[in-house]
This record gives sequence, C-alpha cells and structure tokens, in this order.
Amino acid sequence: MSYAKLEAAVSAEPKCDPLIQERRSLAKPLLLSFLLPLFIGVFAPSLIRPFIYLFYAAALLLPGVILAGVIYDWLGNSQSLVSAFFKRIQPLPYGTISGTDLKINSMPWGTLALVAANTLLFFALPIDTVKRGVFFPLGEPTLLHVAVSFFSSAFLHADIFHLLGNMLFLWVFGSVLEPRLGTALFLLIYLASIVVSHTFCLILLSLQALSLGTFEAFWGFHSLGASGAIAGLMGVFAVRAFFAKIKIAVPFLFIPFLSFPLAVQGNLLIGLFFSMDVMGGVGQFEKAAMAGVDYWAHIGGYVGGLAIGYLLKLHRPAAREASELNAERFAARAFQKKEAAGLYADILARDPQNEKALKYFCTLYRYNAKKRAPYLESLLQVLERKNFQEALSLFEENYPSSLQSASGDVLLKFGLHYLRTGDFMRASSCLETAGEKQGPWQAKALYSLAGAYEEMDQSELVVEVLEKVLASFPGTPIGRAAQKDLIEQKAFKSEGDQKTAEKGQ
Repeated sequence: MSYAKLEAAVSAEPKCDPLIQERRSLAKPLLLSFLLPLFIGVFAPSLIRPFIYLFYAAALLLPGVILAGVIYDWLGNSQSLVSAFFKRIQPLPYGTISGTDLKINSMPWGTLALVAANTLLFFALPIDTVKRGVFFPLGEPTLLHVAVSFFSSAFLHADIFHLLGNMLFLWVFGSVLEPRLGTALFLLIYLASIVVSHTFCLILLSLQALSLGTFEAFWGFHSLGASGAIAGLMGVFAVRAFFAKIKIAVPFLFIPFLSFPLAVQGNLLIGLFFSMDVMGGVGQFEKAAMAGVDYWAHIGGYVGGLAIGYLLKLHRPAAREASELNAERFAARAFQKKEAAGLYADILARDPQNEKALKYFCTLYRYNAKKRAPYLESLLQVLERKNFQEALSLFEENYPSSLQSASGDVLLKFGLHYLRTGDFMRASSCLETAGEKQGPWQAKALYSLAGAYEEMDQSELVVEVLEKVLASFPGTPIGRAAQKDLIEQKAFKSEGDQKTAEKGQ
C-alpha cells in the first residue's frame, strides 16, 4: 500500500506539535496527581474540605436535572418510566467509582482472574489461615509465615464490604489498563505494586520505631487487602490514562444505595484520593497506632505505580490516545474544526491507516474533490482490508468520482465483485480504470475487463482488450491466457462471418 499521496496531503495540513502534547502528558499527572496532592495532604489538609463541599453541592443541585432527563427519556422513547429511571440512577452507595469514559476494546482476563482469586480466597479460607496470611501474621509466626504474608495479605480481606470495595476499584482501573498494557505486563505491575506498597510500610515502620525508640508498634502492625496493589494501578492509570474521566456515584436525594454517576477529570479525583491517603498516613505516623485503613500501603503502592508508569514511558502512548480523543471531541464542535484538523493531521503523520482521521478529512473536504482524493483513496484501502462491504458502500456513495480516487488494487477487487454479481457496467468501469493505473494489478484488471465485455456481448472490445494484454504482458501467464482467448475469439468471429456469408448466398 502506497501512502505517497496521503503523506503529501498531510504535510500540507497545519499540525499540532507532538512534542508539546508529550510534555503535557508528562507534566499533567506529575502536577495534578502527585505534587499538588502531596502538598495538600502534608501542609494544607484543610483544602480537601472544599472538594467534599462540591461533592455535596452536586448532590443537592443535580437531582432535578437527573429527574428532568428521566422524564425526557420516558416521553421521547417507548421505554417504561422504571427503565428510564434506572438508566440514569444506579443502585450504588455514594462515593464509589463506577467506571470511566474510556472504551474497553478487549476482555481483561487478567483483571477477572484477580477478582476471582480474591473472591474465592475470601469465601474458601478459614479464619486461622487468614490470620497467618496477614502482614505481619497474627499469633507467633515463623519466618516463612512472615515472608509468605508479604504477598498473601494482598489477596485477603476483612469482610464482604472490604472485598466488594476493593474489587470494584480493581475492575474499574484494571479493565482500562490491561487492554492498553497487555495482560502479562499488567499482572507484573500488580505484583510489583504489592512489593512496593509493603516495602514502603516496612520503611515507615522502621523510621517510626527509631523515632520512638521502641519496636512495639513495629510488631503490632497488621494489614490485609488488595488496596496497596490497586493504589499502584491508580498510579499507573494517572500516567497512562491521564485524559480519562472517572464516574463517581453522587447520592440521589440522599436515599441510601441510590446514586447517579458524575464524570470527573481522572487526575483530579485520583489526586484527591492521594491527598486523603497522605493526610491519613501522616496521622498514622504521628499516633504510632494502627488506623482502620492502611494509608502507608496506599501511598507506597500509588507512588510506585506513578514511578512505574514513567519508567515504562507510558505517557507517550497516553499522549497519542489523548490526541485521538481530543480530536473526536473537537470534531463534534463546529467552532473547533481547526483544532480537530491539526490533531488528526498529526495522527495521520504517525499512523497513515487511522480510520477515524481519514473519515474526518473525507467529511471535511466533501465539497473539494481535489483535496479529498488522497484521503478517500487511503480510506478505501483501509476499509477494503477490514470491512469489504463498508468499503464498497463508500465507493458507491462517491461513484463515479471515486473511480479516480480509488487505487488500482482496490478497483480490481471491486470490479471482480461486480463481475460476480452481474453488474457488468460498473464492473467494466472499475476494471477499465484499474487497467489504466500502473501496478501489479494491471494485467489481471485488463484480462478481467475482457471477460466483462464478453458478458456484455461486446466482441470487438473483447478482442481489443486481449490484444492490449498480449502486447503489454507477453510471456506472462495472463499474456498466454490472453493469446489463447484471442485465437478462440478470432476463430469464433471467422466462423460467424462464414455463416453470415453462406446465408447471404
């Protein structure tokens, strides 16, 4: 597939600077999800309160809008009032996150396996086994128990609500990350987050013991749950999906277990969680006593996840995906077409087969055939390989101007399709145009064109095309086939002329 024409067209488009986009993808998570939340959590925890006020303000102000949307859906569609209600209202406790605005393009089997493992262990293990698997183990543990508990504690949970909360967070972040990282890397990062979160706990326990001059708190530390590993996924998410919005459940009329989803910028929400963990972690260090939440594991896992994200340079593919999403958003707004074109031009410079970008420029230049031609040609090539019927529909929508826009190999395939379905006029148009374009398809296109003319009883055109094939491709299999057909055509014509003469006598 040649993209020379497309490259020339794209180079003439005003593009966004990819370096600026990459720098933004590097700085945004670092600022919004780490530095600012760290400062707030350590030095200004009172600043967390306004965000909580905003959350409750949304709970007070938005239910009316939600109800209006329910009534609109009910009046405008055939669905019942109940189904319209639960389309916008969900049976979730407020404050939980229920998903993101990103598409899940493949089944996250690794995430499902982790959820299944945590759930199975929760219901299958007796309490004595759980006590030995807590980090640090309860009772009088051996060195082996301590070593095993370093990992086993991340798969154990205190109660059903602890399990459900962690598994919900694991699904929300894991289902988005796994398709973007690959299952193997995703699981490796999950295990690494367990190591980092517990190592951070050990470091803070040691510092705390040194500052107090006693190791009593050290041996009294007990922790369990997947939250440290999940915090690591949140750190990676902040880098790889910094552009995403996270849906958080806002209470609906403050009715228990009834809420509506509110999409919030992901970095801000994750940064808020981190601020609260930092604030709790500082208190946990100062009080030298176990809190109900292992804030240190959260902090260690999260910072480790951020570091892993940057070490793997995940901000680079994130910048590219952000460009695509922003381009879609800009394209939907009439006053931001220039920004959309710049982003899509940058995308095509990196990925000439990007279907969305090609479709955008085909739509943008629908009244300018010259500018549209290279985009239409490339789009037909891309669609023909992915979805032949869609490519054929696009070709027919733009017929006959698409004859000149389409490449020779695509025209050959279209022509053969029309030949099989009996549309000989369109088949001859495609094959004739393909035969005029230089390329490896030319011989087959001309030879097939002769077949189309034969079906149309255009014997003179059949002979003319076969002679052209024989002259242009002598010694090739198609040339030899054309020579054989030409002899038969001339013999048939001679026999027909003889019969006509005999009738005339």
